[in-house]
Amino acid sequence: MTRTAPPGDAIAAVTHPNPYPWYAALRSGPALVRDERLQLWIASRADVVRDLLTNDALRVRPIAEPVPAAIAGTPAGEVFGQLVRMNEGDTHARHKPVLQRALAGLDLASAHEEAVGIAARMSHAPLSGFCLAYPVRAAAHLLGFAEDALPILSDWMREFVACLSPLSMPAQLDRASSAATALMDRFERLANTRPAPHGSLLAAVQAEAPEPNSRTLRESRRPAVANL
Repeated sequence: MTRTAPPGDAIAAVTHPNPYPWYAALRSGPALVRDERLQLWIASRADVVRDLLTNDALRVRPIAEPVPAAIAGTPAGEVFGQLVRMNEGDTHARHKPVLQRALAGLDLASAHEEAVGIAARMSHAPLSGFCLAYPVRAAAHLLGFAEDALPILSDWMREFVACLSPLSMPAQLDRASSAATALMDRFERLANTRPAPHGSLLAAVQAEAPEPNSRTLRESRRPAVANL
């Protein structure tokens, strides 16, 4: 057997066949390590990670830039700004409990059965395409979308997520905004369906929102599609 070279950095370690000796060496060093090439701080000890995750100074987004500058003022930026996982403070506190309660009340056995069925019907897809499309289709179906809408929804989502990379080119950002507009339009139509599809996540969110037409409900429904 040939000796495998250690990973070159923390990102390369994620896909390395045996990164554990490198991790062990990292853990035996300083509590925080700076990788100047990647412009990252690396914490490898549980106590340090715990301190960082509970530190109020470390936020999801910079206070002065809640939406990345490259997409601010665009449809993609509007969707990004409503993502529950990318918000803190009042917005996060108002939306997350609604989604948590809605998710907790779902019929997991039924959701699992539906997800398995979607996977089976995608068995002809290449592995790379399956890995990208399946989670989106399963989540979209859970929200309440009909199965014939799932392919276009997963295509739009693939184009939208390009805006999450700081390396995306202008053409990719334009396509991301077009996709965001299409996604939100399709979701608004679903959200205005009365009643919402039985057993769907959308129906659960509507049931858990404080009032049927409350701001919390309207805003909690919108980030749900963006979190596909």
